[in-house]
Amino acid sequence: TTWLEAYPGVLGAVQTALKALPPHRRLLTVLQAVGAAARRLVGVHTEVHAGENGLRFTTQQCPYCAGVQADRPFCLTAVGALEEVARWATGSPWRVSETQCMARGDSTCTFLLEPTNPTAKTG
Repeated sequence: TTWLEAYPGVLGAVQTALKALPPHRRLLTVLQAVGAAARRLVGVHTEVHAGENGLRFTTQQCPYCAGVQADRPFCLTAVGALEEVARWATGSPWRVSETQCMARGDSTCTFLLEPTNPTAKTG
C-alpha cells in the first residue's frame, strides 16, 4: 500500500480543492506542502521555484545521499517520489531529473520537474 492509497479520504478532499487550479499551480502548491511537512517532521528545509522549463525542488539537507560520494546523481528514491507526487497533483506524468546532487559534491540536491503534457506548462 502506498502512502497515497493509505489516506484516500484526506487526500481526496485535498485533490478536489486543487482541481480548481491549473496543473503547474497544483504541483507548486503540493510541493510547498511536502516541503513544509519535511521541515516539520524531520527538519529538512526545501525550496520550490517555478521557471520557464518547470519547477525546481531543492534541499541542502538530503536524507537520501547524506554521507555518500558518487560520480552521478544518487537520489533515485527522491526522483520516484517526486514523479508520483507530480502525477497525483496534476493527473498526468511529469519528467523528474536530479540536476544537482550533494553526493557528487554539489551544494544542493536539486530536482527539475517538467511537464510531459504541453498544457501543463509552468510559464
